[in-house]
Amino acid sequence: IRAYHDWVRPTTCAPAHFHLFAGLFCVAGAVGRRLRINYSTGGIYPNLYLAILAPSSRFHKSSAQRGVQRLLGGLTAGSNGEGEGTAESPLLPRETTPEAFFDVLAKRPTGVLVWDEMGQQLQRFGRDYMAGTVEFLTEIYDCPEEPMVRRTRKAEWRIDRPCVSIFGASTVDWLENNLTESLMLGGFLPRWLLVPATRAEQFIATPPGLDDAVGDDLKRQLAALREQYPADSITPVDISGIRGPYENWAESVDASVAGGPNEQIMAAWSMRLIPLSLKLAMLFELGSTGEPVVSEESWERARTVADFARGYLDALVNGDDALALTPYQRDRRRVLRVVVSGGCAGVTRAALCRETRIRKRELDEAVDGLLEEQRIAAVAGSKPERG
Repeated sequence: IRAYHDWVRPTTCAPAHFHLFAGLFCVAGAVGRRLRINYSTGGIYPNLYLAILAPSSRFHKSSAQRGVQRLLGGLTAGSNGEGEGTAESPLLPRETTPEAFFDVLAKRPTGVLVWDEMGQQLQRFGRDYMAGTVEFLTEIYDCPEEPMVRRTRKAEWRIDRPCVSIFGASTVDWLENNLTESLMLGGFLPRWLLVPATRAEQFIATPPGLDDAVGDDLKRQLAALREQYPADSITPVDISGIRGPYENWAESVDASVAGGPNEQIMAAWSMRLIPLSLKLAMLFELGSTGEPVVSEESWERARTVADFARGYLDALVNGDDALALTPYQRDRRRVLRVVVSGGCAGVTRAALCRETRIRKRELDEAVDGLLEEQRIAAVAGSKPERG
């Protein structure tokens, strides 16, 4: 993972921590379904749904995905090329109809998807002809043992033991415009590890290309890791050494959610972060020692990442600039932004109506909600009869 970071970091303006998570994703894509942590009635496999979130242009999110495509696309027997779509490449087609997607998974149930714009992909999934695709991706995240059967009026597919990883990139605005409460509470988005960046770290006027020799060496390392674990069996991962610290941390996460703001949404995310921490610990270990055991060091790294993700999710859901998932929430945000922009002078009702362009009834509801929460205050102006 460190070697991957050092390979990609000098070639792009993307934030450094994006490369850490991209390195973890490479490990997840390479080993697929070959290992498992026994957990409850099923298991935790090393697949990831990963999304990097940052404003457009200056953060170079697509370049943060380039190394992943290069390594996993070239992870074929005796090949150093891109290799996307070949029989042995983990990369799956990025834009496709449900029928073509199911056809691919029926033949290759283990693989990775790279979405350079997650928001657009979610919007595409909302169309009628993609109906059911989000639900399908939600189901296969947990790598079910039983076959997945999908039918249309023209065909039927049987997908045995799927294991899919997804690496997406988006802006928060794009994500917000394509999110709904059902996606949040229905389990699709809580399965994602969201990795934000709000500050550009470096600027490279003429970025160099990736070093081919280093890339080839990393491909050999990934291939060796994959070949270490047989494809026709599942190697159990030992977590006995960190079970106590993990359980104490999990209990603290559960306690922090109860009775808090937006409890339902926060619980949906936080309860998914608990097993995700073990998934991350397994990937950290595989990316350093390659052993099927979680050490204290790998667990501490994973716990740190999980706490970081939990803090970001809390800000995303409960912060001053929280995600707006419903029209009412979006109206509240627009009202709050206009009021804040007025500074100490505040803003008149007439100016609020003009600048937000919200209809009177919806504007009244948004203002009343913000007043009740004491996010804003109403004071008498020079013409109080006008509100």
